[in-house]
Amino acid sequence: TARKGAVVVNIVKKHELQAFVRQEGERCLQCNYVCGKCVDVCPNRANIAVAVPGFKDRFQTLHLDAFCNECGNCASFCPWQGRPYRDKVTIFSLRQDFDNSSNAGFLVEGSSVRVRHGEKIYELPIDGAGRIANAPPELTDLCRIITQVHARHGYLLSPVGE
Repeated sequence: TARKGAVVVNIVKKHELQAFVRQEGERCLQCNYVCGKCVDVCPNRANIAVAVPGFKDRFQTLHLDAFCNECGNCASFCPWQGRPYRDKVTIFSLRQDFDNSSNAGFLVEGSSVRVRHGEKIYELPIDGAGRIANAPPELTDLCRIITQVHARHGYLLSPVGE
C-alpha cells in the first residue's frame, strides 16, 4: 500500500532485462489487491472493485458496461498498459450490449445467465441465490464472481434504459 503513491521509474538499458524485471516487480501494485487506479479514475464509475472469496487477490475489478462511454481514462492510467474497459470481466445490463461486445463477461436474465469466456458463449441456469449448476470447469472463477455479484451486489444487475 505504501508504494501506491510512488511512481519512480529508472531508465534501464534494453539489454539489462533482469534489472527491468526487478524494477517492474517492485512497482507492481497487484491490480486486484491494491492498485484500483481504473476504479479511481473512471468518471462514470464503470469500474468497480468487489471482494470475491476464493481468489488469491481478494478484490476483483469488474467493468459495468452500461456506465462506460469508453473514454479511455482507465487505459491511460493503468500501470500495466491494460484496457480495463475491455480486459476486465464485464457485467452487462442489456442483451443487445452483450451481443454487440466481445468482452468476457456475463448477463443475468431471470433464471439464466449468458456468459462469454474466450470465444465461447454459454447459457447457464442460475437460481435465486446466484448458484450456477453444471458449469464447465473453465468457468469456475467466473461463476464465483457471478455468484458473489448476484448474492451481495444484486443492484449491479438492475436493468438500465435502452
